[in-house]
Amino acid sequence: MLKLICSILLASTLLASSQLHAASQDLAAEDRDSIGLAIYNEDLALLNEVFTIRLPAGESTLNFQSVSPLINASSAVLHPLPETLVVLNQYFRQTLTPEDMLQKSVGQVVSLVSTHPVTGEQKRERARLISVNGGVILEIDGQFETSLAGRKIVYGSLPPGVLSPTLSIGVNSTVDSQPTLSLSYLSGGFSWQADYIAQLNEAGDSLQLQAMASINNHSGMDYRAADIELIAGSINRVSSNINIRSKMASTAMMDSAPSVQPVPLADIYVYSLPRPVDLANNSTRQVKLFAAHDIPVEQRYRLGGQPSVYYSPDVPEQTLDVDSYIEFMNLADSHLGKPMPAGVVRVYTQNGIQADALRFIGEDRINHVPSGARARLKMGKAFDLRGTRKQLSYRRLPVEAPFRQHNEAQIQVVLHNAKNKPVVVQVEETFSGEWVLVDGQKPVVSDARSARWDVLVPARGRTTLDLTVRVKR
Repeated sequence: MLKLICSILLASTLLASSQLHAASQDLAAEDRDSIGLAIYNEDLALLNEVFTIRLPAGESTLNFQSVSPLINASSAVLHPLPETLVVLNQYFRQTLTPEDMLQKSVGQVVSLVSTHPVTGEQKRERARLISVNGGVILEIDGQFETSLAGRKIVYGSLPPGVLSPTLSIGVNSTVDSQPTLSLSYLSGGFSWQADYIAQLNEAGDSLQLQAMASINNHSGMDYRAADIELIAGSINRVSSNINIRSKMASTAMMDSAPSVQPVPLADIYVYSLPRPVDLANNSTRQVKLFAAHDIPVEQRYRLGGQPSVYYSPDVPEQTLDVDSYIEFMNLADSHLGKPMPAGVVRVYTQNGIQADALRFIGEDRINHVPSGARARLKMGKAFDLRGTRKQLSYRRLPVEAPFRQHNEAQIQVVLHNAKNKPVVVQVEETFSGEWVLVDGQKPVVSDARSARWDVLVPARGRTTLDLTVRVKR
């Protein structure tokens, strides 16, 4: 009888143990079938982890141990769910213990903090953690100690590997099954931006353009053979409590992948990289987006306006720099014609003395440039061009309701050109109220608050632009 009872108890224990093991499954990175990342421009990615899971009938808990440490747990969704499977609950936890911190910090410098029992004054000293096997061994000023002696250890940062983020999802299956499920969630710690290399020809009338995507991973985890999608565009987001770690030094790796063709999705564009990418933590990886050649370029010069000369008397003469720009159209006829994500364009040109040498001549940040739109790059100040703006006369006119001020100002703009060729300078005047041109050259374009004149300045010469303008405000 005793043997029978023992046998029944043993069988019950084995059955319970088997059921307990089946009811809780740990799913690590090596258990997933694939990993995909849709990375947005700023601190956001949508991760899709695919698993084939053996599920017993009844309730189970799936412990996903491969999730990003910067996961937004409230965004997680398990899909697609067969009719036999429902999600009961989910929760996220990060396992971290003092023992983990000690073990991972061996060999590192830490701070030892002690507090005076009477005055409460704190004393801090630096120490190297030598060993934690059976007790703590510290190196302080070349000597070794085996006791903390009332001091506490303060860490400057978390050592790598101490966080074991786990997302647990409780499910109930009506049958034994082996479904393939995707775990999708949003995470901080990811970003990407476009970086453009533009090479201007010696004549300055065409350029070669190469677009690279710089992908940043500061999520706290490595990703091997990940399918990457880059999302270009702006999406609306509400405030999030995703904790973003400070960025660390990154390494750049070049990738010679073929051009990536963007696919429109709603009001954004998706660039799918043609092959899986290894994305290490705390790194930046560069991949090629596209390249274009022989893009026609126009050189532009601009002199900006000063509204104060139209509503203040006795404005002193101003000596102004002339800004230098290059512009090109994003057109298929110009060997381009594809959406250009926002990023920095760095422009180089050939050195006339050394044909094989390049010189950096400026950079500018562009917003998203749709197909068919114009890209405008500010290169800096034109060395050989300058302008002066002088107020020749100023008078107040009778005020007309609902305006509180009515003025008339005569302005003279003189443009000087030290180049060996004539140039056209775009003089852009801005006004702080309703304006009308009383006398002077008609502008090329104008609107309610500004106007532009295209002024031809001869080689090694100068040109004068006289304007009389009335402003109400």
